[in-house]
Amino acid sequence: MWPWVRGFNEYDGLTMVIAATATHPELFTTFFQPYVCPNSSSIVVGRSEAERGIRDGKKVSNTLVGYLLSNTRKRSTEQHSRRIPTEQHS
Repeated sequence: MWPWVRGFNEYDGLTMVIAATATHPELFTTFFQPYVCPNSSSIVVGRSEAERGIRDGKKVSNTLVGYLLSNTRKRSTEQHSRRIPTEQHS
């Protein structure tokens, strides 16, 4: 994926943390206190300025940095292991 990433929009990082935790309710609710629509049961984080739905912004930020660093290190290791040794000529 990283070769195609050209930049980030303002909410890309938040979306990444939401996506990474959404399938684990206990972890999701550690970071977020979402609004649940009574009609559709849709879960909304960031419903309005007054209802942000984020429990601890610092924790979300640190988690995002951890995800990015983890993936960057993994990608770097994968690229390094794929390099084909070149012959040195004297």
